[in-house]
Amino acid sequence: ASVLDKLDALEKDSLPVFELSSWRLSALGREKISPHVAVVKNILPDHQNYYKSMEEYLSDKEFIFLNQTPKDYLVINADDEMLRASSAKAKSQIIKFSGNPQKEGKSVFAEGGAIYINNGVDTKKLVDISEIKIPGKHNLSNVMAAAGAALALKIPDEFIRKGVVNFRGVPHRLEFVREIGGVGFYNDTAATIPDAMLGALDSFSRPIVLIAGGTDKNLDFTLAGQILAEKIHPVKHSQSESAPGGFNRVKDIVFLKGDATNKLIDEIRKNLPAEEKDKKFLVVDSMEKAVWEASQIAEAGDAVVLSSGAASFGLFLNEFDRGDKFKQAVNNIK
Repeated sequence: ASVLDKLDALEKDSLPVFELSSWRLSALGREKISPHVAVVKNILPDHQNYYKSMEEYLSDKEFIFLNQTPKDYLVINADDEMLRASSAKAKSQIIKFSGNPQKEGKSVFAEGGAIYINNGVDTKKLVDISEIKIPGKHNLSNVMAAAGAALALKIPDEFIRKGVVNFRGVPHRLEFVREIGGVGFYNDTAATIPDAMLGALDSFSRPIVLIAGGTDKNLDFTLAGQILAEKIHPVKHSQSESAPGGFNRVKDIVFLKGDATNKLIDEIRKNLPAEEKDKKFLVVDSMEKAVWEASQIAEAGDAVVLSSGAASFGLFLNEFDRGDKFKQAVNNIK
């Protein structure tokens, strides 16, 4: 059954919040419906095994706002070029969120270690970034997007602030599972595209043992291969030259078998220094084996992170099954 069927069960004054896939949005488009408040985080390549092109994928995504009216709101990431261009088609009121100061219109933005909210009249500090409990640069973006939606719904700043500082994350997205012998285990199974996996790596300053790979959705692993090769073999980098979030060493990668794994290993190999080209990568066919191998490599102070950058089908029912099997395997470690 569709998640949208749940609407019938709600009280009249309920405020449902849905995260909808491009195919659900396609169905909304056929019905000429868009929500009162639409939030679009970014436009990144996904589901290219289903869509003929990025343009076709984007046109389904756009149904989230195409049938809005001037009484509705569209919350967008002002730092995403494709999204900025796409949002020009919207008839609704736009609220921007950004990693850079926004001086015009309603917005939520980060500047100098804090998040600010501009209600169209004045700008106030909402929260210090250090008070946010969920790790990662992408989660800073998530917080700003959520604050933008709350601004659209006219929720007072103090309630938005309270929600932000008390939020500790959701299952399957950089979810802390447990610490064993100084090693932290994190479940980020919802990262089913390479960009999301790279976002997870940028969330840690401690060394990482990564569990990655799986089934391919016809996605491009070129950039992921370059960055992982660099993080596995960070000889040319000093701390001072590092990217935001610290240059996190990826000590090693344990791969879950699948066609995306083969693509990713090929891309990593291309970017390794000559003496490392023959590096053997560990590919396993179960989550128990993956967690066991990763826990053998990791030492106190490291993080073991499941963030596959690929789909889960083949070894698992879906990405949530993959995340549950990870948590089960971690909780079984003596």
